[in-house]
Amino acid sequence: ICIIILVGSDFMPNKRKDNILKDYMGKNDIFADIVNFCLYDGKKVVNENDLKELDTTFVNENEDIFEKSRDLLKEVNIKSDNKNTYILFGIENQTNIDKEMVFRVLLYDALTYRKQFKNKSKYGTIKPIITIVIYYGMRKWKAPKSIHDVFKVDDNLSKFIPNYHINLIEPYHMSDNDIEKLNSDFKALCEYIK
Repeated sequence: ICIIILVGSDFMPNKRKDNILKDYMGKNDIFADIVNFCLYDGKKVVNENDLKELDTTFVNENEDIFEKSRDLLKEVNIKSDNKNTYILFGIENQTNIDKEMVFRVLLYDALTYRKQFKNKSKYGTIKPIITIVIYYGMRKWKAPKSIHDVFKVDDNLSKFIPNYHINLIEPYHMSDNDIEKLNSDFKALCEYIK
């Protein structure tokens, strides 16, 4: 119930709100439910017991020292057709529309790929990354959902410009049918927001 009150409140500082959302969304049953909803139409493919939490911080060790961190990042082994696919899933919580969100996700994913590449000897292979953005606001998301949404370019040129998009979940605008596909406490949160 605390998380439900928090999402729409303006009385709590953003840092505290962010930490509570990260803790809530970091629960494996909720995290797996969101991934299964977004990627598999609610079918239980990602098992909560198979999720492994990963470090979400990036530190540039060059002359320009900076530190960035994403909200959540977990690794899972998805088994299909007798094959194992190791994949990383990130979740970003948004209480406000962010016009730069597509660039933030691109940066987080790029930094995660770079971190894997630098530690390749430790981890073996580089794993693909899928980031899901959850927007808790009531207004419809009007910010760009892909890099191609940011600018207007002639179709002849756009095919040469790599596109990057965000996977967006907007609980306030979900259909009742979509909410029924959820199986964790996240379902109650979505019902309350809607």
